[in-house]
Amino acid sequence: MTFNTVKALFRTTLTDPRQGGRDVIALNLPTQGLWIALMLMAVILSLLVSGLFYVSPIPDDDLGQMIRSSPAFQSPLLFALINWGQSVVTVYVLHFVSRMVGGEGEVRDMLSVMIWLQVMTLVLAVTFSLVSLVIPAIGALCMLLAFFWGLWAIVAFVDAASDFDSMFRALGVCIAGFLAFSFLMTIVASLMSAFGIGGVG
Repeated sequence: MTFNTVKALFRTTLTDPRQGGRDVIALNLPTQGLWIALMLMAVILSLLVSGLFYVSPIPDDDLGQMIRSSPAFQSPLLFALINWGQSVVTVYVLHFVSRMVGGEGEVRDMLSVMIWLQVMTLVLAVTFSLVSLVIPAIGALCMLLAFFWGLWAIVAFVDAASDFDSMFRALGVCIAGFLAFSFLMTIVASLMSAFGIGGVG
C-alpha cells in the first residue's frame, strides 16, 4: 500500500466514511498483519496519551490524583495492553452483533475498518491539537467537528464491514455493541476489583 493510496483513502473517508470503509476492506490486507497493526496502534495511542500527561500540568485536585493513579500515567505499557484488549473485544462484539442481525462481513472486515478508524482519529487529533496551539478557538471547533464526524464514521464503518447497505441497521449494531461492551467491561472491572480486594486481604 503506497502513500498515494493512503492519501486517497484518507480523502474518501473524510467525505464518505462508508465508501472509505469499503475501500479499506477491498485492499484485502492479511489478517495477521491487521492484528499486528491493531497492537501497534494501541502502543502508539497509549504513548501519545501518556506523553501528554507527562508534559501537561496536572492539577492537585481529585482529577489530578485520578490521572496520577491511572495506567496511562503509571504504566504506559499496561495502558497499551488495556487499549489493545478493549479494541479486540470491540472488533468481536461488533462482528457478532452484526452477524446476529444478518450481517455478512468477516472478522477481518471489522478489524480492517476499526484499525483505519484509529488511524484517522490519531491523524485528526494530532492535526487539530497543533491547530489549537496556534488558534485555540479554531482548534476547539475542529475537535468538536471531529467528534461528531467520528460518530458518523463508526456507524458508516460498521455498515461497510457488515455489508448492510443500511445505516439504520449499522446504528442499531453500534448501540447494541456499545451496551454489550459496557456489560463485559463491567464484569471485567468487577473481577479485577475482587482480585484486588482478595490480594489486600
